[in-house]
Amino acid sequence: YLNIHIQNGKDLDQTTIHINDTQNTPNKEKYGPFPANENLKVRAEGTLDENKLKTNEILIKPTDKKQKINLTFSRKAITKIKDKKNRQKNKIDSMMTDYTHKLNEAYEHSDFNKIKKFFISDSEAAQHLKNMVESDKDSSYTSPTIEKMNSNHDTVRIITKKDDEHGHEIRSQYTLVYDEDSHKYKIKDYTDI
Repeated sequence: YLNIHIQNGKDLDQTTIHINDTQNTPNKEKYGPFPANENLKVRAEGTLDENKLKTNEILIKPTDKKQKINLTFSRKAITKIKDKKNRQKNKIDSMMTDYTHKLNEAYEHSDFNKIKKFFISDSEAAQHLKNMVESDKDSSYTSPTIEKMNSNHDTVRIITKKDDEHGHEIRSQYTLVYDEDSHKYKIKDYTDI
């Protein structure tokens, strides 16, 4: 039997233990039994924000009496991924604050051009907001806070919370796409939830 301990795995979204390329869920104290005359290769794999990470791989020979195995995910790699996500979140948070400020101006002047740059051209979301802004509806919103963020390559889904001019809380879900030309995120889809 092997007693496997994983270090630096708490922050990962998902973790699996691989023994001779057989995947195991890390919810046991001990793994086995294994044939006494067989080499064992042991490693752990995990994901953090769509990034795959692996621990060191340990080879256990039949002559080894090692039963306690320590597998360690790189703290440096985890920190790098978290820092990237924080930079992404800060960039999106700044963009959404700027967007909401310009949205208030757009409603005040019934002028969609004030927020047009935040949208993917000709998207349903852009058309919807154009209709809303140009309908002479008088709306204003506080700066939003991001409650949840999921990213998958160049697409990010966020859920925001803000208040309208009457103090009513509004939660919205946005799909943002990174635009390589402008190096900015653009709104692809939007809905209040």
